[in-house]
Amino acid sequence: MAGVVMSSSLIRGFDIKIPHVLFLGVALTVCVLVFSTVSIADESDAAESYQAKVFIGDGTVNGTIGFTGTGTTLKELLTDAITSNGHTIEFKSNGSVLRLDDLETTGKPSDSDYSPLCIYKWVPLNGWVNILANAEGNTTLENGTSYYIYKSHKWNNFDTGLVEYPGPKTFEPISTGYFYIKMIEDVNANDYVKSILTEEQRRVGFWITGEGSDMAEAFYDACKKMRDSGNSGFELVMNLTDGDTMKGWLGSFMGMDNVQIDEKRWDYWCQFDWDSSRSEWHYADCLGHYDPGVMPYSCIIRQITLDESADAIGAQYPSDIPAALKNGTDLTISYLGFDGTVAHTETVPYFGSLPAFSLDDVTLSNGDTVEFIGWNVSAGTGFRALSDMRIRPLFDYDVVIEPSSGSQVTVDLTESDYLALSSSTITAIRTNASPVEFKVKGGSITLDGSAVSTLEDRSYAVTIASAPLSVLPGEVAEELKDSAVFEISLGGQHTFGEGKLKVSVNYTVPEGRDVSKLQVYHIVDGKKVPVQSSYSNGKLSFDVDSLSYFVVSYDAEPENNGGQSSVLMYVAIGAVAAISAIGAVFLFLRKNRSRI
Repeated sequence: MAGVVMSSSLIRGFDIKIPHVLFLGVALTVCVLVFSTVSIADESDAAESYQAKVFIGDGTVNGTIGFTGTGTTLKELLTDAITSNGHTIEFKSNGSVLRLDDLETTGKPSDSDYSPLCIYKWVPLNGWVNILANAEGNTTLENGTSYYIYKSHKWNNFDTGLVEYPGPKTFEPISTGYFYIKMIEDVNANDYVKSILTEEQRRVGFWITGEGSDMAEAFYDACKKMRDSGNSGFELVMNLTDGDTMKGWLGSFMGMDNVQIDEKRWDYWCQFDWDSSRSEWHYADCLGHYDPGVMPYSCIIRQITLDESADAIGAQYPSDIPAALKNGTDLTISYLGFDGTVAHTETVPYFGSLPAFSLDDVTLSNGDTVEFIGWNVSAGTGFRALSDMRIRPLFDYDVVIEPSSGSQVTVDLTESDYLALSSSTITAIRTNASPVEFKVKGGSITLDGSAVSTLEDRSYAVTIASAPLSVLPGEVAEELKDSAVFEISLGGQHTFGEGKLKVSVNYTVPEGRDVSKLQVYHIVDGKKVPVQSSYSNGKLSFDVDSLSYFVVSYDAEPENNGGQSSVLMYVAIGAVAAISAIGAVFLFLRKNRSRI
């Protein structure tokens, strides 16, 4: 090999020349490995700080006060909570509490009247549990958990033969829990179900909140609040027995019991808890196992699943919880006029009904008068406001449909986004039994004869419009966060029997995007389903058999996640490079040695 060579004294027993480049490669890979290992060690060595609630008092509801503290050990956290609020605390050398204000541990453990200041931790199903570990450690620490420093009295439990130190008598810590409810199955099962929101809102899912000492009690409180505010559908039968491992099991909710389909499958309310370390829903134990101070998020989905496993299909994330629900603020409802500008505004609470407001009739450019018939979210169907909204008016539009003898009929609705075809028009279209194209400002929807036959005798609004990313389930929204979302709707009807629909969306490919990588996804039951599409002259076209939300995305290049994962990648690359380089060295040496 031509080039600069240098003598190496690192490999003993061989007096040869090693290529400079090879030697440098080995050195660099060793440096990468050392640097990477140090970086990882630095990250893991940092002590984690925890925040928790700390209570003191006589163990009763009225005789207890609470604070918040932070620390990397239990002793540090307790000290911060107590001393930051004008109280004093003193620990023994073994980490147990000696004195709290004017209370102190009295007697010795061997004395019958021994009365120590004990540290208790709140554990759902078990209540206040005496912590035997040294307060210098952090083994019991969890963000959001609750501790109680309480003067107990030694008690010989003759039933168990154990010495016990009973904890606080009646006080339980109360925290807020948030519950995401979604229906995949039984969306229109009964009047209880149909009284809650609309079918679309039940399919997408919604959040409610309540308070309790565990998530079962918090969910019961959340449903009671909903019933008290006039939402009768939130009826439930739930196990609330303290200490029972099945506490929080839903025997019935919204008037629906658990139904066994066969030996392995059930149609029931599946429960999930939020795994913050992995940012995903986890098939859970019953709600009663969880402290809302520690794990405040639960997901409850009506679906068919196996008896011992389930997936939270299409569930939103805790980051999707509406700010109005968390903060107790009102929502702003904007009523649009025929020209698309805001004609009126109202404020309502989360899950509140929309106040009535009406518009005048409008004369179209062709001289026809269209009558205002309501809004795209009509009253009386269970609709409630879950976010700030801009609601669209609907004007009844009567179109004459001439018999077409099987040829396609075109209905032009491009003058306004707010024209709803009258029930008589829809009846005429269905009677004609021919393919029909509905043209709107955003594009067009064409139904074949089979799809036309599924239309109902009512008014239909045709919608092809941009929608916010927030309408997608959390996992899907995160994956497609840089994509365009479209609501494509025909009178809110999702399916069309055996019929087929051709959709054309007016769409401009963003600058810098490669149209060859364009991918359309149909959001079905909370999952993204790829749809074959074509793009030409500003129109994106695809064929489907149902309607809802559609997403226009582009194949993403692999991203560098940064942080430790990147370091680990470099470690792996470095290791492979090092092994390869060292192997090459010894092969080189072996060849040269054979020549000596």
